[in-house]
Amino acid sequence: MGMSLLFAGLALRFEIMERLVPVLMYIMVPISGAFFMVGWLPAHYRDAYLLIPFPHGIEMLRAGVFGEFVPTYFSVVYPLVWGAVLNVFGMALIAASQDRIDVE
Repeated sequence: MGMSLLFAGLALRFEIMERLVPVLMYIMVPISGAFFMVGWLPAHYRDAYLLIPFPHGIEMLRAGVFGEFVPTYFSVVYPLVWGAVLNVFGMALIAASQDRIDVE
């Protein structure tokens, strides 16, 4: 939600974002971790990959479904902090762009 608010606020300010947002969303699908497990990555790549907040949620779901049978790597706090920060920035950006919003 925070990423969507940020993209919406940027789209209100910059017209190019209307064309970039679909591309960015399609790029985010494969890096979300839905198509592969973080445990399959080598350790040095795993640490860098887990800097992205999206795989943590997928790994939490995976841990809930498969439990102890599959090794999972996630942090609960890391994506929550990212979500809170992105929500705040996104809402601030939308609030600052209220003069550009047309309500019909």
